[in-house]
Amino acid sequence: MTFLATVDDLRGHRASTRIDRLQVSPHRLQFGIRGAEVPRLTRQPAASVTAQEGETLTLAVEAVGTATLEYQWLRDGTELPGATEASLGIRVTPTTAGTYHVLIRNRAGTVLSMGTEISIARTTGLN
Repeated sequence: MTFLATVDDLRGHRASTRIDRLQVSPHRLQFGIRGAEVPRLTRQPAASVTAQEGETLTLAVEAVGTATLEYQWLRDGTELPGATEASLGIRVTPTTAGTYHVLIRNRAGTVLSMGTEISIARTTGLN
């Protein structure tokens, strides 16, 4: 098999390269760890949660896969330091609103949970 690649940039420059006698392996290649199962979520939190300021929420997931499963919770795409368990306790403050996900990984792969949007209930101030 022969490959020929040519590229033109926006300044009129052209470069080409050719690879001759490329051989493709006739054997089926195996990747990953034989028999290992990528994590799979079996339970996730609701898509949205509204809570009162000062309330404590718990987000929890359940997953199966080849041990050992590692967890990392994220808020708005940023890792939460120390949030490395299957559940996450959140004390609701104005800064905790956002979208939460959890990454679950093992040596076979990684899965990302669906997002859980946490919003803070507005109080009307009427007594």
